[in-house]
Amino acid sequence: MTDGELVAKLAELGIDENSWRVLALLPLVQVAWADGTIQKKETRVIEDIAARHGMLVGNGAAILQGWLKESPGHKYLRHGRRALAALTQRQPMIDGIENDVATLLGYCERVARAAGGLYKVAFTVDPLEKLAIFEIAEALEVTAHDAVDWSEVAAL
Repeated sequence: MTDGELVAKLAELGIDENSWRVLALLPLVQVAWADGTIQKKETRVIEDIAARHGMLVGNGAAILQGWLKESPGHKYLRHGRRALAALTQRQPMIDGIENDVATLLGYCERVARAAGGLYKVAFTVDPLEKLAIFEIAEALEVTAHDAVDWSEVAAL
């Protein structure tokens, strides 16, 4: 994807040069909505990550609130993953996400675990949320040899 195509794709997603950092939150939102509903704990985790990393500049806060209010459609998510993959190829260390896509996937798992589990002892992840994480990993070209223990990354 050329730079011009990436800018056009971001514009289609409602993202501009001031709010592009919010795109890194779209995978977290995808995981949160994967089971058909977003839970308050998942929303809090996403908002905490966004605030901690300063990802809501420009109209990023409004974009995120839209995603949290209504699930982005499959086509939007697919285009968002493609744009994020192109962006991470250009800038592997996204502003706001200190490390790389492995950290992003760790945050996805943190979202998935936010609403599952028994007394914070036994964590469960919905199978649809697991599937979403694997879709995201595939789109971001994380291969088996790149695999990390996402639960350790999520503890960051």
